[in-house]
This record gives sequence, structure tokens and C-alpha cells, in this order.
Amino acid sequence: MKRILFIDDDQNILDSFRAMIHLKRREWKGSYERNAEAGLKLLSEERFDVVVADIRMPGMDGAEFFEKVRDIQPRTIRVILSGYSDMQCLFKSAKFAHQFLSKPCSSAMLIDTLQRLVDLDDIMSNDAIREIIVRLKSLPVIPEIYLSVTKELQKPEPDLKWVGKLVEKDVGLSATLLKVVNSAFFGFYERVISPAHAVVLLGLDSLKGLILGVKLLGSFELPNVRDYSVDKLWQHSLQTGYFAKVIATEEGMDKEFIESCFVGGILHDVGKLVLLTQLYDVYGSVLETVRTEGGPIYDLEQHELKVSHAEIGSYLLGTWGFKDSIVRGVHCHHTPRKCGKGLTTALVVHVANAIQHELAVWTSGYVSASMDMELLEESGLDGRLEAWRELCREYLEAQ
Repeated sequence: MKRILFIDDDQNILDSFRAMIHLKRREWKGSYERNAEAGLKLLSEERFDVVVADIRMPGMDGAEFFEKVRDIQPRTIRVILSGYSDMQCLFKSAKFAHQFLSKPCSSAMLIDTLQRLVDLDDIMSNDAIREIIVRLKSLPVIPEIYLSVTKELQKPEPDLKWVGKLVEKDVGLSATLLKVVNSAFFGFYERVISPAHAVVLLGLDSLKGLILGVKLLGSFELPNVRDYSVDKLWQHSLQTGYFAKVIATEEGMDKEFIESCFVGGILHDVGKLVLLTQLYDVYGSVLETVRTEGGPIYDLEQHELKVSHAEIGSYLLGTWGFKDSIVRGVHCHHTPRKCGKGLTTALVVHVANAIQHELAVWTSGYVSASMDMELLEESGLDGRLEAWRELCREYLEAQ
């Protein structure tokens, strides 16, 4: 049974938490405190799987409280509840919490969030990932438009027209969305000319994934990093997303699975953003070894850092609220066997990533991670590989 500690100075909110926990009483047990000091005392005496607390508590700053929680029980998942106006500053101090939810938060959303975090416990509480995260000055700042769109999409009946108008105000994002939906990979018969229409066609997870991809991978600069092309990283990520979508569609998978593969492909290398911008003093030596010896980079990361960009990226996506299949698709895109046999999101992204490196060789001598042919054979999918490769080639040439 999972133990969850709730802390809030508003008794009505604590009562609502108590009612919510009653719905999950066979799986979860709740404890409730009115202030940070009482919560910390309880944490020093008992073990908890999750701590949920308001960022604005009397007597102690929320960030300070969650830093103490991390020190007392480092493997405990930490969830901050806050007003929307606080969200951006909270993301800047994301080292201290795994998830941020804006108030008011429905019981259904809180239950879904806690369930997802509990299911991802092996990632969110991973010791090696945590050691890297605590060394960082900060995590990437979430784009304001992502926060606004996510807040709207969390509503029971989101206004997609409003989202479309918001997207239209960002010229660069609008251009990318239109390019994506009008690409051969999506196969719409009529040309889409309205960003608002593109929003409707893309799907909610695809929209969130593209916003993050464009605003993070597609726009950041690395003035002090030698011989590293951010533009190529984004193009690789986008094409991997396209290829993952092609493979999943060809296998007749449902819309949700296809979308998870597409988003997982787009964001599979987002962990490199953190390592490049926040830990370059260490990561630079990894890149230099790749330049001189070839790689693959995943193996060098594991050797030098004890953790890979795949694991860092999955941690970020878990923090940012992406669904389990996408998080695990990113986490295991170099190690798909960890997600089991068969056509998993991780295996699709793994294959799409490898095919993209085969078809688009941008750096001579670069050695990419090899495809897990044994897993494909064990899953009865090795016979499908050439068809997938040819489809990806055809779609790429049609662009």
C-alpha cells in the first residue's frame, strides 16, 4: 500500500484530500498535516511514498520545505500545489519537486497525477538520475505558451479554438505546426493553412510535444559548445518522431499508441538539452570522445555519468506531466528490452531512431547505437524491419 502525506493550512482542502484518498483506500493510505513543521516531523518518523503540499505555507517557504523533504526522504515523490501565477518560478526550481499542479485541482486530476507518478517511481526516484539532477543549477524553463496550453487542456472541455488562437500569436511555432501537419507523414488530403485547424488535427499529446520540441530543442543556443549543431539535433528528433508514427501506423496500432510514438520520437533526446546547457563541464568530455572515437554516445554517457540522456529526458517528461507510455518510450529508447517484448512505444522509438541515423548521415564517422535485432526477432517483428525502413525512406524523400 502506498503512503501519501498531504500538507495544507486550509482544513477544507485537507478534507477534500481525505475524501479523495477514500476512493483509493485499497491502494493508498493518507496522512494529513496543517503546516510544514508538523509534516517534516512526521517524515522523520515514518516513510512515505509521496508528499503533496501547497507552495505557500505559513512559517516556511515551499521550496525550502521540499528541499528538506528531499534530504530526509530522497526517494519520496514530491508534488507541489500552487496558484497558476507561481508556476513559472516553480519550474525554475524543479530540482526540489517531481510535479506541479495548479489550484484549483480536481480530485480526478490529482488521482491521475499521483497514480502516474507512483507508476513511474523507478524513474522519478532513481538514485543515479537524482545525483545528476541535484548537481544542476536549474532545469529548463518551461515555455509560457506550454503552461498556458497545458492549463487549458487540463479542463474537462478544453477550448481548442482558444488554444489555436494562442498558437497563432507565436509565428515560429505556427510555422512548425503547419509544416508538420502538411507533411507526407500525416497524409491529410487537403492543405492545412490555419494554425487553429492544425491544433485540432494534431491531438493533445502531439501538440504538447511539438510545443516543447520547438521552444526547447528547436530554439536554444549553445554559444560555448564547439562543433555541436542544435539545428541537427532538432531535425533528428522531428524525423525520429515522423518515423515512429509511420511504423506504428503501418502496424495498424490505435490512435493513442501512434501519438505516443510520435511524441516519444520528438522528445527522445530532450535529456541532451540538460546535459549540454547545465552540465557541459562534464558532458563536454563525452562529446569530445564521440568526436575522436565515434561513440555510441549512450555507452559513453553511462560510463562517464552513470546515467544517460534517455534517463534524464524521461525524468523531465515525468515531471512535466506526460503519460506513462511516452515517458517510458523515452527512458528505454536505447534499451527497449526493459519494456518487454512486442511492439511497445520504446521499441518503435528505438527502431525509428536507428533508421533516422541510417538514412540521414550528417556527421561522417559518427557511430550510433545499434538496433536490438534479437528483441525484434524474439517479438516476431524482424521480418517487418525492411518494410519499415523502406516506408521511412519514401516518406523522407517525399518531403
